Amino acid sequence: MSTTGMAGAIGAIEPTFQAQHPWSGQWMLGGRPAHVRTEGEWLEVWMPLCGDARGLLADQQSLAGLAKLSAGDFLRAELPFGRAGCAAAFRTLCGELERALDHFEGVPESAPAAPLSAEMLEGCLSESGVAWSPRGGVFSTPLEDDPAPASFAIAEAMGNALAIRAAMVRLHNPVEESRRALIHFLLALNQRIRLARASLLPDRIVLEVVLSPACLNPVLVARAVGALWAGAAAARRECAALLNPEIARAYLQFHLKGANA
Repeated sequence: MSTTGMAGAIGAIEPTFQAQHPWSGQWMLGGRPAHVRTEGEWLEVWMPLCGDARGLLADQQSLAGLAKLSAGDFLRAELPFGRAGCAAAFRTLCGELERALDHFEGVPESAPAAPLSAEMLEGCLSESGVAWSPRGGVFSTPLEDDPAPASFAIAEAMGNALAIRAAMVRLHNPVEESRRALIHFLLALNQRIRLARASLLPDRIVLEVVLSPACLNPVLVARAVGALWAGAAAARRECAALLNPEIARAYLQFHLKGANA
């Protein structure tokens, strides 16, 4: 689809949409401005979300959808639009942002959804083209080209969604400078990587893709594994390095200096 077609397609289904360029624009979501743009095959949406980054990153893991927190106090999500077209991807991403806003603002679900069945979970994984192995109620696949891999992606049902996660590093009472540096780094990482998000838990950092029912298909499952593979390769060493207090302090000094310049 051409970039001009993108603005036209979204404008045809969203009355508040205003094109800023042929490839980008904004609309109103819940009374707040939200933004959309295309970049290659990807459609990206984002909107402001203020709050305590540490608490939001921890709460993010229980969000059953694609949205994520990123640098600049933004809530964002992205999808490859492919043959389905921008309009369909835009509708899906609007739903992802709305679900995330409700989640972070504590709005209860109107009615609990039926959980993802074991048959649907196994069927979607088996059709993805990824080699999955059952492991006690979940499924795993290696994230390394190694005969004895140490890193795995774990897939399991999360309510009516599918969560695929990989542990990045374990946390053993890191010092405050390390926690602050990790928060800054993870928010920046979430801005860069496609589909996946990094979440900060009390005892570990995880990289994850959570596919809601609207996004649950074998093609996106395969892309989710690729996103975890790329994200883990790009960021695992950096996360481990920031657990060193001296490195964390140097990281914070560099980035705070840049922010205040």
